[in-house]
Amino acid sequence: MLGRFHDFTVPDHQTRRSYDANQNEQYVGIGSPTAKTSELAWRIMKRIYDANQNETSEGFPRLNKNSPFNAGFVFEWDERDNYTYSND
Repeated sequence: MLGRFHDFTVPDHQTRRSYDANQNEQYVGIGSPTAKTSELAWRIMKRIYDANQNETSEGFPRLNKNSPFNAGFVFEWDERDNYTYSND
């Protein structure tokens, strides 16, 4: 695991994690303590794995092609599978 985001915590925020079929941590989300998973109030990171289940990169969703790769707490946790992720 690359770990850049793994131990990332924000005081007074909640953390969500989801796993792929191989039980690899696939997404990590940080949101305010009262944020619902359906609200645009999450910072989300996706882990990418190779065929041997080794983590190869981590990516963040973008609002659009010109937005920074890590736009902040502006994403919906429930929609994490529908975002396009980039690590540049």
